[in-house]
Amino acid sequence: MECGSALPVLLESSAIEGIARHEGVVPMQQPVVDHELLDQAESMRRRAASLRSQAEHLGRVLATSYRRRASELELEAFVLEVQSGVPTDRVHTAA
Repeated sequence: MECGSALPVLLESSAIEGIARHEGVVPMQQPVVDHELLDQAESMRRRAASLRSQAEHLGRVLATSYRRRASELELEAFVLEVQSGVPTDRVHTAA
């Protein structure tokens, strides 16, 4: 009886494959990337780099504030890149 119990599974599998062929299953498409978000992220990264550079020439308290803001901008840029649809292996890591 084991042979009989496996038969419905085989029929079901072949039926699914047949439907997929006749329905015209579309292969997976590349994700859509929002380039506006990527531009915003790049702008934030440049601003963060500028703040870090300026921090080297400032007093201790102000330099800490500049570095903290740079880290916030880098984190926000990271989130924008993830939201933009870029593949995860191309997303820059946040500081």
